Amino acid sequence: MNRILCPLAVCSFLFSACGGQYDVGEASNAGSGGAGGSEASGGSSGESGNGGTSVISGGTGGTTMTGGSGGDMPGNGGASAAAPGTGGSGDTGGATMSGGVGGSDVSGGTGGTMMQATNFVCGVPEFDLEYGEFADAFTIRDRLTRFFFDEGADPSTADPEGEPNEWAPALVHAWLANARSEDTVPAGLAAFMRDFMLDRRDGVDPEFDETLGDAVGFHWGSVVVAQGMTLGSFFATEGDPPETFGMFTDVAQLWPGPSARGAWMADKLFCMPITPGPGNVATPDPPPGQTRREALSASVTQPTCAGCHSIIDPLGFSMEILAPETGEVRTTDNGLPIDASGLFTSPSGVNYMFSDIGMLSASLSTSCDVARCFVTQLFDRAVAVSAIDGYESSDIDWVLYQFAKDDAFTLEDALVSIVQTPAFLN
Repeated sequence: MNRILCPLAVCSFLFSACGGQYDVGEASNAGSGGAGGSEASGGSSGESGNGGTSVISGGTGGTTMTGGSGGDMPGNGGASAAAPGTGGSGDTGGATMSGGVGGSDVSGGTGGTMMQATNFVCGVPEFDLEYGEFADAFTIRDRLTRFFFDEGADPSTADPEGEPNEWAPALVHAWLANARSEDTVPAGLAAFMRDFMLDRRDGVDPEFDETLGDAVGFHWGSVVVAQGMTLGSFFATEGDPPETFGMFTDVAQLWPGPSARGAWMADKLFCMPITPGPGNVATPDPPPGQTRREALSASVTQPTCAGCHSIIDPLGFSMEILAPETGEVRTTDNGLPIDASGLFTSPSGVNYMFSDIGMLSASLSTSCDVARCFVTQLFDRAVAVSAIDGYESSDIDWVLYQFAKDDAFTLEDALVSIVQTPAFLN
């Protein structure tokens, strides 16, 4: 019998700053055209309508994707680049792809002009950091060593010369290279990964051997340190198909039940912590003719439990193909085929549909939700140990952009970017 999470009242959970529009690509910012409406009321290619704006801008005027009042069929205004509206001509007014009244791609009345496109990564536009006054070199160096090594800086060591936003990332690159050459892991990174993997175990699995914590921290800290490791390195080993499912087969993930597994995933991967339920509630052992999933689902139908379990259990069920005692891959539970499929909706509104943890792992490897959550936890660690005052959402955004650009999600990029932020340097 294993405990499950079933709150006494309604489900209580917190969302971190994981929001944003998570589409990688470019968004154009065009000038305004004629009178516009909402996206929903606009005309589309092949039909007339009542103007509209794009998802990028609202109010009055058009954008790259829309025109002024009217659709793209002949009417009062132009919309698409191919269809003039009433009053349009081939040689008057307007600007490419942006029309006012009677606009088209080469014609129109009063129209806007195209503006320079802005690059977006994980919903974050490209932007430059703005620093105030830098802290003194020793203070910055002390923050860095506490974050990486869990100890203060040596005051007898000479401080680097030059701008901190140049020498701070250079120090991090050097420390990581040295750790690789000596097959070590900086103590701060090992402690971060230990806490990351073991968080939420208090009161859930009292029989778990905490002495394994250091080994878990060192192992996953070495993944962070290794050359070229990415976010996906946490969730699968190299190979096609992967030999294991990364951290999901680690001894730390041998949770007592699907709900506990799912609660850890929601918390540590999506920054969506779920309040633990009462300790005397247990995951029922499946009776003959039922899988563990079926038995658990039948036991949490009451409203006070269903709210939270509908969020965390799909994540936990994805791991049912991994034996809870060993982490080894299995195909049956209680003699029956395993159903590990599910759907999870992140706090940002992204839907993750999967057949099992293998399919989900592939999505997590390039997930902006997971990347943002991971960066946020790194900053939380830095605040806790490095005596920095805190961080702004712009610090998170900038690091996330550097981390995820070009779909790289390289762990070294995340670490190096963090120490370049105003949170660390001002």
